[in-house]
Amino acid sequence: MSADSLPKARTKPALARRGDGLYQRGKGKTWWLEFKQGGRRHQLRVGKGISRTVAREIAQVKRAAILKGEAGIGRKRADMGFDAAKDEFLK
Repeated sequence: MSADSLPKARTKPALARRGDGLYQRGKGKTWWLEFKQGGRRHQLRVGKGISRTVAREIAQVKRAAILKGEAGIGRKRADMGFDAAKDEFLK
C-alpha cells in the first residue's frame, strides 16, 4: 500500500474564524474583534451574550473609530514641549 492510496486526514484550524476577525472566546461566549494595525496584533472585546449580527454591527463601529484614530490605537502624536504648550494656551 503506497502513501498515495491512504486517505488524507482532515485538518481543522485551531481556532475557526471568519474573514471579518470576529470570534467568540470563553465560557461566557464573549465576542472579540482581532486585527492588525501597524504590524501589531490587537484584540478588542465587542460584547458578551449578544448575537453574531449585533457583534458584527458593533465591530463595524469600532473599526471606523480605529481608522479615524479615535480609539487610541496606532500612532500617537508627539508630546508638546512646555514652552509650545504655554504659547498655545495663551493664544
